[in-house]
Amino acid sequence: MIVKLADNPLMRAHPRNPVHQRPGFSLWAAAALIALVVVLAALTWGLASALRSDQGENRANVRTSDMSGAAHAVEAGLAAAAEHLRTGRFAEASAILAKLTEDAPFDSRVRLAHAQALIGLGEHARAYDQYLAAITVEQEGAAASTGGIVQSITNNPALAQLHGEAGTCALKAGFVDRAIEHYAAAQLADSTNPRFPLFLAMAQIRAGEDGAAMASLVRVTLLQPDAAEAWGTMAELELRKNRVDLAAQHLDRALALQPDQLKWRLVQGRIFNRKGEPERTVALLSALGPEALKNRAALRLMGESYGLLGRPADAAALYERAAQAEPTDADLWYQAALWHERAGDADKRRRTASTAAMLGHPEAHTLAGADVPVLPGDH
Repeated sequence: MIVKLADNPLMRAHPRNPVHQRPGFSLWAAAALIALVVVLAALTWGLASALRSDQGENRANVRTSDMSGAAHAVEAGLAAAAEHLRTGRFAEASAILAKLTEDAPFDSRVRLAHAQALIGLGEHARAYDQYLAAITVEQEGAAASTGGIVQSITNNPALAQLHGEAGTCALKAGFVDRAIEHYAAAQLADSTNPRFPLFLAMAQIRAGEDGAAMASLVRVTLLQPDAAEAWGTMAELELRKNRVDLAAQHLDRALALQPDQLKWRLVQGRIFNRKGEPERTVALLSALGPEALKNRAALRLMGESYGLLGRPADAAALYERAAQAEPTDADLWYQAALWHERAGDADKRRRTASTAAMLGHPEAHTLAGADVPVLPGDH
C-alpha cells in the first residue's frame, strides 16, 4: 500500500506545511498577538502612570512640606517679634520682621507688626511704607473675594482701620497730603464711623484747608451729634473767620457736652475778647483757679485780656509769678519783662530781662540794657 504524505496527520498539523494548515489559523494568531501587545501596552502605561503619580505626589508632598516649614518659620518669627514689641525692644523686633518681610512679603500681619516696631523706633516714614504694603495686600485680597475693586473698598471696616492707622502714621511722618488721602479712603470704606471724618478734618486743618475741614466736621456731627470735639473745632474755625456769633453757637454745643474741658473754655475766652468783653475772660479764667494758668495758652490769654483792659502791670505780675514757679524758663521771664516795659516799670523790666538773658533768651539783652554781658551763643 502506498501512503501519500498528504494523508499523514502529522504533516497536516505541522506549521511548516502552508498548504495543509488548519483553516483560520493565521487570523487567530494575528488577533492573539495584537491582544498581547495591547495588554502589554496597557500594563506599561499603567505602570508609567502609577510612577508619574507617585513622583507627582512625592513632589507635592515636598512642596507641602516646604510650605509648611515656611509657614512655621513665619509664625515663629511673628511670635518672637511680638514678645520683643511687648517688652519695648523695638530694634530686636524690627530686625526679625525685616527678614520676615523678605520671606513673606504678602503677609499683612508681618507688614503691620514691622510698622509697629518702626513706630516704636520713631521711624514713621519707614513704618508708613509697611502700612502701604499691608493695605495693598488686604485690598487685593478683598477685591478677589468680592469680585471687584469697588466692592473691596466700600463697606470694609477692616480696610478702613488700616487706612486710619496709615493716615496717623503719615501725619507723624510729615506726609499731610497722604494722611488726607488715607482718612478719605477710611471714610469711604466705613461711611458710618464718625472717627474718620474727624481725623480727616484735623489733617485738613493742618494743610490749611479750613473749608474742607468744616465740611468734614459737619459730617461728624450728622453721624454723632454728641461729638464735642467736632462742635468745638467748628467754633475755632468760625472764630478764625471772625464769625463770632456762629463760633459762639458751636461752642455752646461743645460746652454742653464737655463743660470741664479747658480748651473749650479758652475758646470761650477768645470769643469774649473778640466781642470786646475781656473782663469776662478774666473772670472765667480766674474762676478756673491757679492750676489752669499753668497751661501756657491760658496764661497767654489771661495776659492778653489784662492788656485789653489796660492793666499791663497785672499781666506782668501774672507772668512773674509763673516764672518764679518755673525759675529756669527763660521765656516766662522775658514775657514778664515785656509786660513790665508796657507798664512803664523800668527797674522790674531790667531785673526780669536780666534773668531771661542769663538763662539764654536771645532777645532779652535789649530789654535788660547794658547790665548783662552777652554770653557766647546768645546772638
